[in-house]
Amino acid sequence: MSLPQPTIPVVRNPAALAFGDGESGHLRARPEDPALAVPDFVVQLLLSCDALEPIADHAARFGSQFGGIQGFKFAGVAKSFAESLGPLPKGGSGLDKALVGILQHLTARGHLLTGPELRERLAPLTGTAGTITSMCLPTANRPETLKRALASYLGHFQKHGRKLRVVVGDDSTDPAAVAANAAVIEAARKDFGGQVEHLSRADRPALVEKHAGGDAAKREALEFLLLDADGLGQTYGASRNALLLATRGELVFFADDDTLAELHSARGRSAGVGMLFPGEEPQPLSRWPDRDAAKRSVEAVDADLLALHEKLLGRPPAAAVADALGAEALVSGLVPEIGAALASGWGQIAVTLNGLVGDSGSSMPTILSMLEARGEEAARIFGNGGLAQTVSQSREVVKLGAELRLGANGPCMATFFGFDNRGPLVPFFPHFRREEIPFKELLVRTRGAATLAYLPYALLHAPPGNAPRVLPSVAMSDVFIAALVEVAPAPWGADPAAMLRALGARLAAVGEQPAAAFRRQVLDIAQAGRLHMLSARRRALAELRGKLPGALASEAERTIHTWISQLQGPLVAAEPALVEKLGDGAKAEAATQRLLARFGRAVAALA
Repeated sequence: MSLPQPTIPVVRNPAALAFGDGESGHLRARPEDPALAVPDFVVQLLLSCDALEPIADHAARFGSQFGGIQGFKFAGVAKSFAESLGPLPKGGSGLDKALVGILQHLTARGHLLTGPELRERLAPLTGTAGTITSMCLPTANRPETLKRALASYLGHFQKHGRKLRVVVGDDSTDPAAVAANAAVIEAARKDFGGQVEHLSRADRPALVEKHAGGDAAKREALEFLLLDADGLGQTYGASRNALLLATRGELVFFADDDTLAELHSARGRSAGVGMLFPGEEPQPLSRWPDRDAAKRSVEAVDADLLALHEKLLGRPPAAAVADALGAEALVSGLVPEIGAALASGWGQIAVTLNGLVGDSGSSMPTILSMLEARGEEAARIFGNGGLAQTVSQSREVVKLGAELRLGANGPCMATFFGFDNRGPLVPFFPHFRREEIPFKELLVRTRGAATLAYLPYALLHAPPGNAPRVLPSVAMSDVFIAALVEVAPAPWGADPAAMLRALGARLAAVGEQPAAAFRRQVLDIAQAGRLHMLSARRRALAELRGKLPGALASEAERTIHTWISQLQGPLVAAEPALVEKLGDGAKAEAATQRLLARFGRAVAALA
């Protein structure tokens, strides 16, 4: 495909594209121009073109909706309108030829932008690439794992001539582990000559002092976000918050201590870019019997990891579109956003995320995850009973797309990601797992038109042990989803500080509502979402009868039944760790409400 040929990427003046009275619509090349009356099917045609492709491809896709007698009649209407605009193109026949003629004439009259013209128009909107100046590496109580990660990333940076600060966020509670980590860091400094800093729990009070100043509300907020004054433990988010404060005003790269700087890309990787639609997976998951098989399914890449993030991080999404146009690659699903960008600007890529090769990191049993498989992935696993059996016992996956994807409605897996840390503080919830979910939900609802970019490059996730399998329960992330479900993403141009204050107040209000209302709101959302997921798994299992080994099918059915029974039983609207610590469900629910309210007040105080 060659994009410099005439294309229909975007209507020049999308605000003037409108349906009419059911038979005719109109469009204008410029607001001051007289309207061009067009049949409504032309408006439908233009609205359906959601990719930057050659005109013939758009015509063929739109025309494929019409067949038989309907297509024959529609071809006559389309031909009549095309001829009213000018001569039909040579070659081709029927409906496709008429649609190509319409699009070519609209382009010639200035109503549509061609690929090269669009790239020229986007150039002033692409921003300037920045430099990642710090890497944040959270760790806790496993010095050997930290040693391996430092050697991998520092070696990678050295190979690619990169000099940056590495800040190790040490959440270790064992004094011996803190001392061992300090020795590992000192050895890394000597071996690689880099700037490696040790930020332990003991260093966090100094961060509170530095950033609170004399403001009592800020001090209270920072103590909650960093210091675990209540002794709740599981301070994964507190460790990340300390790293955010230590790198304020920078572009940063986060990677967990159980990851390695081994880059991979999908076979057949594209230079294109696509929009992430609601419910769509930005980095498709494939499951493998072992790590070697997973790594054979992708290609090793020798590239500067940080440069892949810097190409986009902190820039408007227009930068990604312009790059794809320059490479004559497909741009799909972004036409409305491109039109809006040309009119008023277009947000910022706030987070860049790598894909994953290796351990899935999931606490869900693999047998349930397998039932999500569709298309080629399902055929590969379930077309071979032996493969299904071995995959069901494995946690090895590839989570990776073949092209760059952009969106605000996808997941934000914190295993490895780039972050633009130059705006107001968007904190992680200080306690419990899945801490990235509240972070991402806050980010997209407070930073105007914040976009996540899912890179077509994966890193290796190689934890020293397996995550425990757990039964479904209510997590703090469920509480956040329940509290924010009706809050839309922040629009372009919104004041992030004002949005954070408003959203913090909302979280505080949800936490301060009557206990019965809080319980009902949280449990309704948690139960509905998970029961829907399990029902879908049960339907998938029924469709696979005869393709799965009997023992495997029975195991899947037992697991689904156990999870559904758990969800339909008495649930507690609180994190399981709180229930265990406090020994009472009602006390845990009350503590959850208090924690949510305190977090909301902290978010507002620091905005």
